[in-house]
Amino acid sequence: MRKYDSVFANDLSEAYRHDLNALCRRCLTEVNEIPQAEFSRQELLSVEIFRRRLSECIEQERYRWYLMPINPAGGWSAAFPVIGSGRGSHPFKTVRNLLLAVALGGLVACGDGKPSESDTKKAVAAKFDGCKSISLSDFKQIGDAAQGNNVSLYFVQATYELSLRLDKDQIDRLKDSNQMINVRNDIKRDCPQVPDDKIYILVTKGADGSGKNAVTFDHQNMWLVRTDNGWQLRDGL
Repeated sequence: MRKYDSVFANDLSEAYRHDLNALCRRCLTEVNEIPQAEFSRQELLSVEIFRRRLSECIEQERYRWYLMPINPAGGWSAAFPVIGSGRGSHPFKTVRNLLLAVALGGLVACGDGKPSESDTKKAVAAKFDGCKSISLSDFKQIGDAAQGNNVSLYFVQATYELSLRLDKDQIDRLKDSNQMINVRNDIKRDCPQVPDDKIYILVTKGADGSGKNAVTFDHQNMWLVRTDNGWQLRDGL
């Protein structure tokens, strides 16, 4: 069974719409701050498509689309039968798969509640497993975790420090602005689970003579989901 089989987002709720709009605005701001000279022609095309999607995400809030949950073009009234049939995003191969997904939704309610700061830190630290270029430190959760629209889903804010360590070759290449993209790609290959925006900030700020650089990220939003293997980071970092 896949870990998200029992997780369903209530995309009509006020909390969901608020968080979605805030996410799209934050991402659009960050994208607009990136110098276009940093991108190749292919990357520029991807950025423009991404920017348009984010703008549409922000614009749609004006039209209160959530007041029409069922429409001729589709909606959950059409999606649920597809999901239940196993022909959609949850292709259950056996009856047991489906029953486990339903049972999981009930079992998580018997757990010990919201994730602790230790749980959150462990879930975030897992993103850096095997990553030699970036390390996590000074992790602090801000306030208590807030339950989302599912008993296994929680919203958390945290502040932490990421430290970048470059080798001599990478330090030398950063002296040439044209090589910055290649250095970022090096880091991405080494740390594939770390978001691109974090890598961009760390590399852009450069490093000292020892090849080290540390950046504090304040009030970072993230979603944690409870699985059979404990709390895991679903979105954000």
